[in-house]
Amino acid sequence: MSIDNFSKNKSAFTYIELLIVVTVILVMSGVGMVSFSSFSQKSRDNRRRTDIEMIRNALNLYYSNQVGGFYPTSLNVLVNEGYLDQRPTDPINRPGGYGYLPLPLTCTNTPNNFCTSYRIDTVFEVDDSTYTVRPENIDSLQ
Repeated sequence: MSIDNFSKNKSAFTYIELLIVVTVILVMSGVGMVSFSSFSQKSRDNRRRTDIEMIRNALNLYYSNQVGGFYPTSLNVLVNEGYLDQRPTDPINRPGGYGYLPLPLTCTNTPNNFCTSYRIDTVFEVDDSTYTVRPENIDSLQ
């Protein structure tokens, strides 16, 4: 048997076949990573929605416990008075996190200047929309 016949009968992968397999694996990995990233963003957005609803519930409880009914000037009051165990933070600590704005803007919770409303917002990752909660409505997208 000659050397030429021996190499023709030998079965092995060619460089082209290996290149195709590696390319397919890389493409599939890329698709998987994009899908995982999207899933992670949606999961964090769900956490943001849950955190804001938890804050809203604590605010409503605080309001109902105040003579005359008013909201706190800061979310720290909810933690200090035991309505929240700790102040919720954004899942990836993005700047802004959960914005709390007591209303009217000049309220100080002194006689004739009570905080009678509020606004809490955060920005979702998936579509960069603002999620806002007020006492007048359960939730809204702006």
